[in-house]
Amino acid sequence: MVTANIEVYKLDQVTIDTIALPLYRKLASEVMDIDDNLVKKFAENEDLAISWLMSLASSKGVDMIRIVIPINNSVIEYAYTVPKKGAVSIMVFPRITRVHRILLLDAIQNPESLREIVIDTHSSSECLRVTDLPPEYYVYEIPLFKETIKALSNKTIVFQTDDGIAIVDCSKLYTITSSRDRAEVTKEKSRRRRKKQKSRKTRRATSSK
Repeated sequence: MVTANIEVYKLDQVTIDTIALPLYRKLASEVMDIDDNLVKKFAENEDLAISWLMSLASSKGVDMIRIVIPINNSVIEYAYTVPKKGAVSIMVFPRITRVHRILLLDAIQNPESLREIVIDTHSSSECLRVTDLPPEYYVYEIPLFKETIKALSNKTIVFQTDDGIAIVDCSKLYTITSSRDRAEVTKEKSRRRRKKQKSRKTRRATSSK
């Protein structure tokens, strides 16, 4: 048997300047003994490990789950987030990491401006909102709904974490989301058009008999 570490998280809302930003709050960390053969399969097959995590997350009723398994003098780590219907997921970091501080800027800044602001969090800029977070908050993927994306459309978010700094240009996210929406509307209109045409053809065929 191999003793693995399991961490479970719930999605929580952190309000920054009237905008509710979803972050993951760590609920618990526990150990679990896993059969050696299953661990070997996890190391060889990521899909199997994720499928196993999906079932475990469902049984525990959590929004995100991570497993860390020691194997061959190293560790393997997998994480799974429960998808939220209608939300667009932003990958902020390649692994789950604790977030210490979030900086919200009202306008898109050039890289040099961002660097100065991150270094000097006491900047007098009126465009800056700084939120320090308690130790139980983590970031990985962030599920955002259309309303939040729209509210963030002219903003930049900076995450200060254990693994460094991540910068999210929300204007680009809003552009991508708007393009997707237009594409979905076009597809739906196309489907309706085809359905009407098919319906008309059926009626003509019926009336000719």
